[in-house]
Amino acid sequence: MRLVALLLLFAPALASRPETYDYYVFAQVWPYSACVNSVPSDGCEVPANVSTWTVHGLWPSGGPNDLGPFDCNSSYPFDVSQIQPIEGMLTIGWPNLMQGLGQYSTWRHEWNKHGTCALQSPAIDSELDYFTIGLLLHYKHQVDRILSDAGIVPSDSTRYNLTDFYLAVLESVGLPNYPEINCTWDDALQSQVIYQVYLCLDLQFQPTPCRHFRNTAYGAGVQFCRNTFMYPPLRG
Repeated sequence: MRLVALLLLFAPALASRPETYDYYVFAQVWPYSACVNSVPSDGCEVPANVSTWTVHGLWPSGGPNDLGPFDCNSSYPFDVSQIQPIEGMLTIGWPNLMQGLGQYSTWRHEWNKHGTCALQSPAIDSELDYFTIGLLLHYKHQVDRILSDAGIVPSDSTRYNLTDFYLAVLESVGLPNYPEINCTWDDALQSQVIYQVYLCLDLQFQPTPCRHFRNTAYGAGVQFCRNTFMYPPLRG
């Protein structure tokens, strides 16, 4: 019944209540590129059951300089037992790629840093709610489908144009809900590769224009995409 209630988020607006953030950044990552951008100690590996773009995180935003808030409630640390009902789905849609950091490292990091802040939303009362909403957004905004509908598919030889890539994502969310797209550098291919797609969502989880990444790419190794880049297959 809780899942049914959460599905209703995508129909009516939520009741308002004081917030310390005013939108969310919903980040989805191409797992190949996440591993390219990692360091050896991360032990990055794309699990055999993963064949699509995956969730990086759902980040409350709108704090100082449009970043954060972060780490809002140290008294509510990550507890894997709370997400047991959806753990199987998480291993596919929101997997832990950094196996060298521990089996639950991704979920622990995302919950402690971002999920505890999302508890300020009337829609999110628990760790289970937070990860369930992230999965629902992943299924609603399927980057694989968005790109393939525009003829953009993984390739070990094709170079894609940034404008085509960007317009495919923009068409899926509609004007003026501008997304953000970042790349990273792949030494093996001697090329930029697509890394992440960021959609910005209002407090009702509906698309809204991104303003978070206008002046700087977000995260170590993350770059603004050049005019052309590659979108390699997950596996050779």
